[in-house]
Amino acid sequence: SILFGSRNSGKGMINNLKIYFDRLSKTFYSLSYDFDSTSLIHTIDADLSICKDYRMPYRVNDFLIISQGKLLVAGKERKTENGLLVLRDLETGDSNIIFTTPAEIVTIFYDEENQNYWIGSEEGLFVLDRNFKQIYRYYAQLSNAGKYVPNTSINAIERYRKHLVIGTLGGGVYFIDPVSYQVIRHLNT
Repeated sequence: SILFGSRNSGKGMINNLKIYFDRLSKTFYSLSYDFDSTSLIHTIDADLSICKDYRMPYRVNDFLIISQGKLLVAGKERKTENGLLVLRDLETGDSNIIFTTPAEIVTIFYDEENQNYWIGSEEGLFVLDRNFKQIYRYYAQLSNAGKYVPNTSINAIERYRKHLVIGTLGGGVYFIDPVSYQVIRHLNT
């Protein structure tokens, strides 16, 4: 079952809800926004029925589970609205900002096959190596064939066979070769 926010009389979720499951720790992780531009990450131990909430001092849009209680968090800083990529230890509260962008980071994807992080922001797409060093950035125009990832919000990144599929807000769907970084196909939606 899905729990509803108490601040709105239990009538709906607090702005957003994403649920992830970590098979190793048998823990569910969920994310919700709060009304003050902060976020909550909730953990639910499936076996022990223990729930914990962790307030993040920034807006969280997406995260990856690195190990039990350690997350790679993507979002934005409240005051500057810069995009943030943060290593966060839920138990100690330690945070380490490892990458920033001029615009909010919307999504993050780890490509296990090539060991790269793909960062989708409101102003384009970044590729980081496994040590979080930027190795590529998609700007507005990529080729003279009209295949490009526009400077628009990148909302979804997922692997499909040998390619990554990039979903944008209003710019269509792109199939990208994760080795050469070339756009293979663009579909208008």
